Amino acid sequence: MYRCVILISALLLVGCQTTAPADVVVAIPVSSQTPPPETATQNTINQLACDAHTWFFPVPTDIRLGCPIAAVDSVQLEVQQFEFGTVLHWPTRNLLYALLPDGTAFVYDNVWSTQLTVAEQPPEGRYFPVGEIGSVWQSGKIHGQPVRDRLMWATQETVQYESQLQPGSGYVCLTLSDGTVLQLPSEVGDAQAWRILRDGAVSGN
Repeated sequence: MYRCVILISALLLVGCQTTAPADVVVAIPVSSQTPPPETATQNTINQLACDAHTWFFPVPTDIRLGCPIAAVDSVQLEVQQFEFGTVLHWPTRNLLYALLPDGTAFVYDNVWSTQLTVAEQPPEGRYFPVGEIGSVWQSGKIHGQPVRDRLMWATQETVQYESQLQPGSGYVCLTLSDGTVLQLPSEVGDAQAWRILRDGAVSGN
């Protein structure tokens, strides 16, 4: 008799508790939390950790970054935005970067002719890439698939600009034309990582 009453009560308790209590705190994944505002003291500590050289930009306090191995330099770069990614050309190193939105970078030696063999008419509001960027768009591969099939059409014409560029160990940090700072791999290779270190639109250059 008593065992039956206890069993029925337990079942009622489980069946009725369908929502979490109002005071339950749901944990937010670390990756989606807003980082604390950067302070001058915290940034100074970041910079003092490097002896020979310091980065040309304030390093966000929530980002782990090694030390630069040389001073910052000004270089001419070309960049073009596509429907599903970005292509960047570094002429002095003769390197081309295909940057995918998922943070994957494909870095190529520019070994192709800039004479394109395909002359299609892009859709309205889109552009046919030319020059070195056009060559990797037409001839480069991403996991065996043509770059053009992954990136699709350009959404703007090529932008040539002067970038601030500083090397680390195995990577470089450089600016886009709007002041955004990127960390890119410095050598040729497939499926490497890239990331935005500082958003020019947010930081006001």
